Amino acid sequence: MMKVPVMVAVLILASGGLHAQQPQLNPELKYVVALSESQVEFSVHSSLADVKGDFALYQAEFKVPTSRFEDISFVINVAASSVHTGSSTKDKMVKSDNFFWIQKYPFITFVSRKIIPDPNNPLKFAMEGNFSLRGVTKPVTLQLLIQPEGNQHGHIYADLSFDRRDFGMTYNMPFNRISDSVRVRFYLDVQGIPVQGTAASLAQ
Repeated sequence: MMKVPVMVAVLILASGGLHAQQPQLNPELKYVVALSESQVEFSVHSSLADVKGDFALYQAEFKVPTSRFEDISFVINVAASSVHTGSSTKDKMVKSDNFFWIQKYPFITFVSRKIIPDPNNPLKFAMEGNFSLRGVTKPVTLQLLIQPEGNQHGHIYADLSFDRRDFGMTYNMPFNRISDSVRVRFYLDVQGIPVQGTAASLAQ
């Protein structure tokens, strides 16, 4: 799905090398997301047909402002009205006040609070943060994977699940059991751009 260029907003700003075994995010670069290669999607199981969709409009920001892991942060702000399921009927359903209620609550947001490195994989992290949907904010844990690919290029994968009832989405269709668990996944393709003409690399 085509993404709108004005929504580009992923920046990774590193001021020093991270732990020796971690991917090195160079302070001489800023990393911008390639929206045409990125995706924000959700899925929920139901007894009749699973509902899957993605979002065309979003802003994201991933920062590593110092060499301390505690300072890593991730924010993503999604325009709920940009949801697309591949079915006009399902689009209308998920946009209604039974689910996303886009007229009253136009944005879905995740703001990180704490990041915890995986002791067994230097590229994986658990990121605790606040997830806001339909005017309700709840703590969730986002699973994050950074995948450097060399030549100042890499990917960020993120995954979280939430209980829709926690956000006021209690509606169930007659004769169709909709799961309470909703999965949200982010796939961000990032490319390093030299700052002030400095050439550097995203080392693996």
